[in-house]
Amino acid sequence: MQLERKFPAAQGAIRCVRYNIDGNYCLTSGSDRTIKLWKPDSSLAIKTYTGHSQEVLDVHSSFDNSRLCSGGGDKRVLYIDVMSGKIVKKYQAHAGIKKFFLLIFK
Repeated sequence: MQLERKFPAAQGAIRCVRYNIDGNYCLTSGSDRTIKLWKPDSSLAIKTYTGHSQEVLDVHSSFDNSRLCSGGGDKRVLYIDVMSGKIVKKYQAHAGIKKFFLLIFK
């Protein structure tokens, strides 16, 4: 196996790397509490998304690439509009929850 490309990510520890359905875009989430959208063929960071108060553990894109869904160490799930970067919906786990699972878009 050979290294294909490096991404100049300054996100601390990268917790997740996900490609969209056609492989044209890539998402990373990190310990710096951000999500980055990348153009993988050029290693170009297109946009940075914020909203979590702790590390972002997982992120997925919708099939039409219009929304992101992320889960963080802050026990929040954020539903984000890709173009505007605005949080469309927030879900907060109650205090007794120790773990959560991020559901993938249908």
